Amino acid sequence: MLPGAVHVSASKVIHCCHCGGPVRVSTRAISVSCPHCHQRVALESVVVRGPYSGRSLITCGDVLIEETGRVTVPVRAQNVTVHGIIKAPVVAIDTLNVASSGRIFGDVQAGRLNVADGGSVAGACRIVSSPRPSPAQQADGPARPAPVEAALPSTLPTTQHGSSAPVLRPVPHNPVRRPRGV
Repeated sequence: MLPGAVHVSASKVIHCCHCGGPVRVSTRAISVSCPHCHQRVALESVVVRGPYSGRSLITCGDVLIEETGRVTVPVRAQNVTVHGIIKAPVVAIDTLNVASSGRIFGDVQAGRLNVADGGSVAGACRIVSSPRPSPAQQADGPARPAPVEAALPSTLPTTQHGSSAPVLRPVPHNPVRRPRGV
């Protein structure tokens, strides 16, 4: 390296596994603090070869549960591959793979779900799109929701005196139901 030259380390953009916010990190980083939610973000991939019972297993890397792996805590990772047993909820941002020897007892959420013949998931399955914006949206800035006014009619039905059209009146909402006669 030349004298006076500045060394710029390679970096990449990851999405926080807690809030989904983009975070620029060094490719050598093991963990960082998210500037959006201020949570610790683990970046390393995890391999579970035996029993795992901590508070949770959360990483922006990948999680591999081997055949001898037994997990009893919630799992959240970029990609999750299960050859063993998970008895807890699982969230895979991208792909959840359940091998023929894999068993999940708990609700799962993933961008893609692959279950091999013999593998099983006992719980609710929710397939969701990735929370990341497309490259075009990133260039244009944050996505904005469509205006609500566009979905509403411009005028509400009204009645004129002597008309047979129905009258629409607001109904008061009472969330507490009381038994009759009290």
